[in-house]
Amino acid sequence: MSAERVRLAVGAERIDCVRLHGWRGKPGESMSCALALQDGAPQFAEVGEWLGKAGGRLEVVVSNTWVRYAIVPWQDALGNEALAIDFARALFQQQYGDASTGWRVTLTPFYPRRPRVAVALDERWFAAIEALAARCGLRLTAVRPSLAAVLGRISRQLPQDALLAMVEPRRLAMLQLAQGQWHSVHNRMLPANWALHLPGFITQARAALGAFNTPLFIIAPQHDRPDLGLLQGTWLRLPPGSHFDPRRDQVLSMCLGV
Repeated sequence: MSAERVRLAVGAERIDCVRLHGWRGKPGESMSCALALQDGAPQFAEVGEWLGKAGGRLEVVVSNTWVRYAIVPWQDALGNEALAIDFARALFQQQYGDASTGWRVTLTPFYPRRPRVAVALDERWFAAIEALAARCGLRLTAVRPSLAAVLGRISRQLPQDALLAMVEPRRLAMLQLAQGQWHSVHNRMLPANWALHLPGFITQARAALGAFNTPLFIIAPQHDRPDLGLLQGTWLRLPPGSHFDPRRDQVLSMCLGV
């Protein structure tokens, strides 16, 4: 297996891409460009031209802007994978209607007596990502939603019952954890002047989730800390690494920090 990797982060409005070298993932060249959509699919022509015939592995992180979540509760019958996928599809259909018809649904692994997280992404996005990998001679090894990618890096900083607010450009995702498991997700757009209104948006989401008594943690990997006013919460950063400084590398944090 090649030690060379390409990490691609697709945000709400921008694409970031970094070459990672060796088993330790030392960052090499990077590029950023505006995200353009055509017929509902991201356009990766500029990325493909920059990468050329890169070879190695492709790892993709997708903004919560483009991902939808549902929680599949534990039931004996849903130990069957096909039934669990059908159940998740029904949840998305109930919430999003016919728009969910063209989405690819994946589930976290099955564990007895634990809920599972269903993640949906438009099939056209997968087709575009797979086409980029084929064009550049890359083996696609991971497509991760940004909320899950960030949680994987900071989960040790959270108590078993917690409310995590993840702020991205133009997006707020609120994850409620109960006994260490995903309990519910609130995922909404943010306006351009989001920092001014963030405390109010978080308060609204807490009300929607019924989580006013749950400890609040806030992370915004690509932003400096805004003024939270009277909002009580703990501000988190992605953990630093040998090739990542969460303050210095904000722009590429979703490529280097997760």
